[in-house]
Amino acid sequence: NVTWTCAASGGATCMASGTGNINDLIDLPANSSATYSVAATVKPTASGSLVNNVSITAPGGVTDSTPANNADADTDSVIADTTPPSPPTIASIGSTSNTSPAIKGKADAGSSVVVLLDNAPFCTVTADSNGDWSCPASVIAEGGHTVSATASDAANNTSSAATMTFTIDTTPPAAPAVTSPASGGATNDQTPAFGGTAEPGSTVTVQVDGADVCTATTNGA
Repeated sequence: NVTWTCAASGGATCMASGTGNINDLIDLPANSSATYSVAATVKPTASGSLVNNVSITAPGGVTDSTPANNADADTDSVIADTTPPSPPTIASIGSTSNTSPAIKGKADAGSSVVVLLDNAPFCTVTADSNGDWSCPASVIAEGGHTVSATASDAANNTSSAATMTFTIDTTPPAAPAVTSPASGGATNDQTPAFGGTAEPGSTVTVQVDGADVCTATTNGA
C-alpha cells in the first residue's frame, strides 16, 4: 500500500498526489524542483532490504546535458519486530458480592489483550492510547476465579500471561453468636465487654437497644 505526494517550487509543475508507482509528467524550468514524498505500509513481520528506484527521462526533442544524474536508488534495511509487548496488568478485585465485576487493567497502547476466565475465553479487547483496557460487563458465577491476560502487538508477538484471582461471594454469613455477657444475665458493670463468635473474617456490628456500640472484625481462626 503506497501513497505519494509531490511538492513543486520555482515554477515546476507535477501531479499533487497518487498511489502505487510514480509515473508523472512534470515541467522543470531551470532552477526549479519537484520533491516526491512516499509513504508505504510494510508488514510487521517483513525483513530484508527495501529498494526504491527512481529515474527521469527528458521529453523528445530536448537534449539533456547531464544524463548521468537522471537515475538513483535508495536501499533501506527492514528489521522484523520480534520483541513481545510487556505483560498486561489486571486490576485487583479481591472478594466481592458484585456478580459483574470490572475485569480491566493496563497494557501497551494499541496492543490486543486476550483475557481468559478460568482458562476459558472471556474477551478480546484493544488497549487504548493510554494503555487502558476493559472487558464488557458479564455475569460471573459465585465462587473463586482466576483471570489471565496476554497482550499481542501488530507483529503478532505475544507477551507472557498476567494472572489475578478473585472471589464472588453472594451468600450472607450465619448470624453471629453472643457469648458475653450471658443471655438473660445481670451485671453491675456499666461498660460490659461484648464477645462471641462469627464467620472468620466477617465484620460484626453490635447494637444495644437498637444503637450501635461497636464494630469488630473476627479473626481467621
